[in-house]
Order: sequence, then structure tokens, then C-alpha cells
Amino acid sequence: MTTPSEITTADDFRRWTTERWQSFVDAADALSDEQWTGPTDTSGWTVKDHVAHVTRWDESLIALVRDGIPRQTTLRVPDQA
Repeated sequence: MTTPSEITTADDFRRWTTERWQSFVDAADALSDEQWTGPTDTSGWTVKDHVAHVTRWDESLIALVRDGIPRQTTLRVPDQA
């Protein structure tokens, strides 16, 4: 697996990002239903909550880079916040 210090081109970065994302997906897919919804962290978040958060965060970043849409718009965060 590529390490961050080996990234020298945009293609390297895309490959590295794809590798890391796939590792994340593989780990999430290996969890049981009970692991997805059962244990919580100290803030009360389940694995399902964390995965949803990461997904929305990445969607907002993609919208920013691809379409120039501000992250708060995609995340539906009021400007006051």
C-alpha cells in the first residue's frame, strides 16, 4: 500500500485515496448489525453515525471541488453557524 510520503502526482493521490477508502469500506462491511448500531462512543455515536458523518463530509468536499458548492450548503449548515 502506498504511503503519503510516496505521493508525488495527482494520480498517486487518487490511488492512495481509493486504497484508503476501500480499506474503510471493507472494515465497515465486515461489521455485524449489532456492531453497526450497538456500541456507542462517549458522545453516544454508533458506528452507523460515524459512517454517515464521514460520507456526508466527503460528499460536501466533492461538491466543493467539482462544482464549487460551499460545504455548508451541501451539509445544510446555516451561515450563522
